[in-house]
Amino acid sequence: MPTVLGIDGCPHGWCVVKIDTKTHAVTPFHYDTFRDVLTTFRRTTIAIDVPIGLMEGPGGRDCDREARKYLGRPRGSSVFPPPVRQILTLTGRKGKYRKACSASRRVTEGQAISQQAFWIGPKIREVDNLMKRALERRVYEAHPEVSFAAMNGGHAMANRKGTREGRTERWSILRRTFSDLPSTPELSSALRGLCDLEDYIDALACAWTAAMIKAGDAESLPARPPRDQRKLRMAIWRPNG
Repeated sequence: MPTVLGIDGCPHGWCVVKIDTKTHAVTPFHYDTFRDVLTTFRRTTIAIDVPIGLMEGPGGRDCDREARKYLGRPRGSSVFPPPVRQILTLTGRKGKYRKACSASRRVTEGQAISQQAFWIGPKIREVDNLMKRALERRVYEAHPEVSFAAMNGGHAMANRKGTREGRTERWSILRRTFSDLPSTPELSSALRGLCDLEDYIDALACAWTAAMIKAGDAESLPARPPRDQRKLRMAIWRPNG
């Protein structure tokens, strides 16, 4: 069965959506760790909503700048700069936000980190600890808002994803491809108590991006991605519609 995965972080692990690229059948899973996902799906193409390839100095990532430009305002603000690699061990720890900001300023010539970047830092670190160039053949960075805009003819979503209108808007776009989804936004029973509805929606968007990557119908932002100090590609992948 030709399958791909879309992955989004959730409070207690990872929300994973497997899709059959021929039938578009959807199968959701929850995994405690990214390592568990890689071990279970050893050859599967994966698109994950986590930064891959990190800065270790000032300047920021070109892929984030291009994604923000593609989305425009206000959705471009959803693409936040990830922490520099050196401070990942400080992120996600209660009472350490100021220390993490100070450490970031020292490394980046004055740039602190956002609260969002701080709290997602442990997810970034988990993926970064496992990533190597050999995995780049099947593990790709995606951003759900970029994916939704591409699925919507290049037009970013009108509503924030955390609102009822935002969930309904994104769900209607997903149902154009995944027609077996319920008519209204609904968390799969397999994920209840483990993931939030927004995590599931984002993982579905990433899964479609993975399908387009596998089909050769996706492109990277930027077109010629630079590499970080560990030689990891810094690119956000966008489906071509």
